[in-house]
Amino acid sequence: MKKKLHKGFTLAELLIVVAIIAVLVAISIPIFSAQLKKARLAVNQANARSAMSAAITCFLETPDNVKETTSKDRDQHMYFRYDTKTGQCTYVGWGDKSPNNKNGFEYKDFANVGYSQGGGKGESDISKWKIDTRCKLSGGTMSNTVLTDRIYRYWDVAMQGDGTFLAIVCLW
Repeated sequence: MKKKLHKGFTLAELLIVVAIIAVLVAISIPIFSAQLKKARLAVNQANARSAMSAAITCFLETPDNVKETTSKDRDQHMYFRYDTKTGQCTYVGWGDKSPNNKNGFEYKDFANVGYSQGGGKGESDISKWKIDTRCKLSGGTMSNTVLTDRIYRYWDVAMQGDGTFLAIVCLW
């Protein structure tokens, strides 16, 4: 009598393999998402450091009369915009308000993320930034903007005429 050779898997074996794969995927997706969020935060932190360094370089090239004006009047700031794609930092102006609508930018999608002076302001230590943390503004009120887990391309840096950092804002 000939023996029949059984080739292939039974339905039960296939279902068990599919169930094991589903459990592994269910476990790995949240871990992967968390790691991706951490990586994006690290990129934003690196970009913010680059923006601050580039702003210092631009600051050194800013006309002295602007530096003097913003040194005397603490409400006047110089604004520099850093593009992470090109690595270019440009002086976008000075005044008592952020450079809204300069070079086609509107401050409607942004996050106030870092401040260097005064009590109750945002986090000035870039290494301590966290995703979805709201920052406090100069009056001690909470900002309605947060650093999200997206990678920001443009960064605005506000400085005083003496070279003191006042704010760093990331734009989409």
